[in-house]
Amino acid sequence: MPVPPPAGARLPASLCLLVLLPLGCDPGQAPGLRAAAGIVDLTPAVESFSDLDQDGRWQPGEPLEDLDGDGQWDPVWIAGFSSGRYATGIHDPIEARLLVLERDGRSLAVVSVDWVGFLRDDLELLRADARAAGLELGYLVVSSTHDHEGPDTIGLWGPDVAHTGRDEHYLARARAELVAGLSAALARLEPVRLRAAVGHTDGLVHDSRQPQALDERVTAIAFERPDDGSPLATVVHWANHPEALDGDNTLLTADFPGALRRRLEADQPGAIGLYWQGALGGLLNPLHVTVLDPSGAPLPDESFEKAERLGGLVAEEALRALAEDGEDATLDGRLRWQAREVLLPFDNLEMTAAVMMGLLPRQAYDERGREAEPALYGRFVRTEVAVIELGALQIATAPGEMYPESALVGPAGETFYQQPQDPGADFQGAPCEAPLESRLRPDAVRVVLGLANDELGYLVPRCQFDREAPYAYGRDEPQYGEGFAVSPETTPLLFEAYQECLDALASSAP
Repeated sequence: MPVPPPAGARLPASLCLLVLLPLGCDPGQAPGLRAAAGIVDLTPAVESFSDLDQDGRWQPGEPLEDLDGDGQWDPVWIAGFSSGRYATGIHDPIEARLLVLERDGRSLAVVSVDWVGFLRDDLELLRADARAAGLELGYLVVSSTHDHEGPDTIGLWGPDVAHTGRDEHYLARARAELVAGLSAALARLEPVRLRAAVGHTDGLVHDSRQPQALDERVTAIAFERPDDGSPLATVVHWANHPEALDGDNTLLTADFPGALRRRLEADQPGAIGLYWQGALGGLLNPLHVTVLDPSGAPLPDESFEKAERLGGLVAEEALRALAEDGEDATLDGRLRWQAREVLLPFDNLEMTAAVMMGLLPRQAYDERGREAEPALYGRFVRTEVAVIELGALQIATAPGEMYPESALVGPAGETFYQQPQDPGADFQGAPCEAPLESRLRPDAVRVVLGLANDELGYLVPRCQFDREAPYAYGRDEPQYGEGFAVSPETTPLLFEAYQECLDALASSAP
């Protein structure tokens, strides 16, 4: 059985971050909140070649589209599903969508990027690059859509299980372009008001793990100019894996989030559409969902038609909700946040081996938070969580694929944990953490932003963790999830940090 972390595994309180902004606002004036949105194209170059010997790889002498002139094939390995899948072309762009917010000289940026994930070590490089460029950002959040049809930015989906799929040159270029995009957005901030609404899709999400916990809510947030109400940007928050193309596709694509954004922008010319990922662990996915075309005929599975229609339907529901039920969510234009660093035990042997092999670039730490060499036992990793208050919104960042049970409460306040606990679960009698939504203000527009500022893999609730036999639900093997979970202690430690953020925000409320 996994061993609980030693005392002192939490980082010192001195590492906590606090930003409080004045909240007063004359109701007769536009609030002091300003915003800007932007788009950064992060599509990698894809070199094609003629596979004369039909071995699935470029060999010297085979005709090559050598875009960088280095005389060899430079593959783009596609993340998700299995290794060995390289891109043969580009269907639609891989993008980052930026939202920069500012109030009284303090700014925050939320970036949503079409990647499978963005490790915290890479985030720290981006933050350092932003500081070096003179960007005055109080806090930066980078959330991945978790695209399974884009470049491998983690390292686990290279040519085979022994070689990385990361391209460090691509990631360095991406950081530079993100810094440039953030700089441009900071230069064009303008006053905004917020409108928000919650819609619902029906039958567009499948949960492939027990217990079933589906959340098809579509939260739509419109950022509008106060003078004429014209839209500057629209955010859609929904939870689902971007893998409608499945694992055989070899064309780079943003999957359904790209289609969703295109549909938003077709309806709102001049505005920028953004997709924010939700609590998609569990595993929430579109693979076993039938998507119908406008005539009611089912679209082919694993098709671009399915991905396009799926994203379009979610966008249409968001637009409908805003038009019919949208309410002002500006309040006093508040913008403040609390963030905490957390030290987590790293006791997943497969993931640890990937770090030791250089496949997964992750700094290891000892139990006191000091940098250490990777080892199979006794090592930790750093991550972070935050709670952001933006007008009527409360946004909690999840540094991985949070299970819906850890996030959701039902309309009557019920949770989605299995009760009583399955007898096959590893930690009998372990309490389930109170879901995030029950901790956020009940009157808030509540958002759990997934894969934000890290990708720890699956954030499995400790009370449902099931790595050891006998297995839950009478299975002969564990369910998918624990194999890509850092530790069974992850959710208790993260939720302690969430509560600290919320307590600090509440104690400083006006």
